[in-house]
Amino acid sequence: MSDQRLIWNPVTGRFESDYPTSGTKNPFAQDGTVSAFTAANSHTGAETHTGVETHTGAETHTGVETHTGAETHSGAETHSGVETHSGAETHSGAETHTGAETFATGIVTHAAAETHSGAETHSGAETHSGIETHSGAETHSGAETHTGNETGIILTRCVTFTESAVAGPFTGTITLPAGAYIHDIAFLSTVLWNGTSATLKIGDGVDDDGWFTGVDLKATDLLVGELLSINEVANWGGAGKFGVYLVEATGRSGPATGADPSARRYNTVGGTVTAVVTKGAADGTAGRSFLYVAYSVPIVTAAV
Repeated sequence: MSDQRLIWNPVTGRFESDYPTSGTKNPFAQDGTVSAFTAANSHTGAETHTGVETHTGAETHTGVETHTGAETHSGAETHSGVETHSGAETHSGAETHTGAETFATGIVTHAAAETHSGAETHSGAETHSGIETHSGAETHSGAETHTGNETGIILTRCVTFTESAVAGPFTGTITLPAGAYIHDIAFLSTVLWNGTSATLKIGDGVDDDGWFTGVDLKATDLLVGELLSINEVANWGGAGKFGVYLVEATGRSGPATGADPSARRYNTVGGTVTAVVTKGAADGTAGRSFLYVAYSVPIVTAAV
């Protein structure tokens, strides 16, 4: 005779087996206890999860679900039902989500590739480091950190420059992915440099001062509150401060031709933007400056 037991499930309002139809033994965890799911599971009914859970097996979810406890998911999962998540979660397995989802106040970390096609609402803090494809309507109101290059989203990268009593030079480089369109290259200081001298240039792998050249970070070339930006002629720093990529007569920013696509606004194969601050001596500790590059990898469609 089987040692199968029946226990009360407060979600369904009936006695049920404490053995799942597939997978390992599964206490219900409706009372806030810990559950561990280590084998493949299929979930087709409405579910409410309030306890701490760890999922390591492959899973398929097709019913309505509510998750309020902390969860760790490391297996591949497919979700097609409506879901509401409010607990802290960590997901490291590949996932496919097609149903509407709401992620409320919990912290969510996603590290593996995911595909989302349903409507989603996100209001908790999230960290995404895996490749993701989102095709449904989404609303995001929580703090999020994206470390990959995402299609269709403008990303801004920043390099900080902090003056110290060393000879330097100080070099900061931002790498652009293939297919990126440059929206802006900007540089500013929040505190002037106070060493013997501090001179800025900004360029790329072809011309190291193609964007800006000979900018004095100690004096009137770039005061606190002023900005170098490739988008406006008025922010090019004046005569002798913008490089050959910027043409004042026409307003062109980027060379018309050249070997390095990163020198143009549309970057076909990948490139860099590099800022270098050269000091006159190993002195000065006040200067604080920032290089910003805003770019996006567009969603591309072909004309018909």
